[in-house]
Amino acid sequence: MGSYGSGRRSGYSRKIEDRLRIDIRELRKSGDLQRPGSSVTCGLYSGSGHLMSSVGLIIGERRVWFLYQTRDRHSGAALQENRHSADIERMACRFGGTRPWFICPNSQCSRRVATIYLDDGELGCRHCHRLVYESQSETPADRARRRERKIRRKLGMGPNLFTPLADKPKSMHWRTYLKLRDTALRYGRISTDDLARQTPTLRTRFGG
Repeated sequence: MGSYGSGRRSGYSRKIEDRLRIDIRELRKSGDLQRPGSSVTCGLYSGSGHLMSSVGLIIGERRVWFLYQTRDRHSGAALQENRHSADIERMACRFGGTRPWFICPNSQCSRRVATIYLDDGELGCRHCHRLVYESQSETPADRARRRERKIRRKLGMGPNLFTPLADKPKSMHWRTYLKLRDTALRYGRISTDDLARQTPTLRTRFGG
């Protein structure tokens, strides 16, 4: 499957949240893992709900197959069909039962992991892809904006923070809505204050 991490800039922040992920815990929770031969589709969506990439899964007794398409690295046009697999290992739990894990499909790794990521056409764990969580490189203002966007998604909104907050969804309780609204407004004030602090610097930098 190629050498992981080759040709990638050191120090460049590669965020987990921007990659398509396949979580074996979610497959177990949905019951798909207990149905050998079943097919599942996992997708990566933008903040506006647009499907950016997807992977088809075929569940086996001890293995999961991953089916997906990538662009030809040379032409950039032709689609290539990819089929790879990852073994499943079940570990005994302390109080009974078993817990499933993926074995990382990168032969140079083979870690026992809960999540596999698709990055640049390759499957592997976050260690192989050198991925970091967004929260590891964000400022308090960045964190506030991320959390505000999360609340807006719960309210059925897009990621634009300048759009006024939506009215209460019909299926949501007023108590829940008011709590979300007040929390979003608090995060919005943190973001606005941060922007106000940066404005003088930006004006100086761009000659405003």
